[in-house]
Parts: sequence; structure tokens; C-alpha cells
Amino acid sequence: MLYDLLFPLTAYHWLVLGLVLLGMEALGAAGFLLGPAAAAFIVGVAMLIGDFHWHWQVSAYAVLAVVLSVLYWAKFRRFNKHRDDHISLNDRAAQLVGRRFKADRAVDHGSGKLRIGDTLWSVTTEDVIAKSQLVEVVSCDGMTLNVKRVG
Repeated sequence: MLYDLLFPLTAYHWLVLGLVLLGMEALGAAGFLLGPAAAAFIVGVAMLIGDFHWHWQVSAYAVLAVVLSVLYWAKFRRFNKHRDDHISLNDRAAQLVGRRFKADRAVDHGSGKLRIGDTLWSVTTEDVIAKSQLVEVVSCDGMTLNVKRVG
């Protein structure tokens, strides 16, 4: 029974398989199905050129799918790595690092609160900060800003 299913494999079966795999790749497989799709196309083109027994077709497809997948991974893995272009996109505290503000209230050694924009932030400092003094955010620890006096 299996022999009857596999024996009449034609070039068009492989080309359709390649198109189906490419369609599945377009739905979001992140490059995982490109190797098997290319292998199906190669076997399909080989079948157009010459006629090969089904076990050679399946063997060639399996080997090509693995080889092409590994080649794709090796060639394009540097493009697929997570990029940290916008690492502070949703981190409001990190976005404030390096910015300068006037203190709206005095902060003693240690910790306190400062209003920056429309938000009241917890701050830590090693300096004594007077009201209306210019401060710079040097780092953040979670949602706590570490500030220093400027000038």
C-alpha cells in the first residue's frame, strides 16, 4: 500500500510541496521552512530533467532539507539575532538617564522624591539637593532614579 502511494511521485508533487512549504513559511515560520521548501523545488526540477525512483527522491529531499536548513541558519543567524536597538522603548526610567531637570523639592542624602514631567519619581542620591537645583539622572534601578547634583 505504501509503495502504491509513493511510487507515482512526479515533479509536480515536489513543486507543489515546495509551494505549500513556502506558503507556510509566509505565515511566520521565521525561516524554518525555507530549507525544506528549496529541497522540494530542487527535487522537483531534478524530476523534470530525469526520472528517479521514489526512494531516491525521498532520500535526496531529506538530505537536501537538512543541508539547506543548516546552511540557511549558518548564513543568516546574525541577521536573525535579537537586536537591542530600542532596549529602553518601554522602560520609562531608562529613557530619563542622562537628562537634566530642576528639582521641585529638596532631597537629603539618601532618597526622596522628585517630580519629572507629570510623574513623581523615587530618587536616590549621594548629594544634598536643594529645591530648584539642576540634577542629572545618572542611572536607574527598576523605577528608582539615581541622580546627582550638576554644578
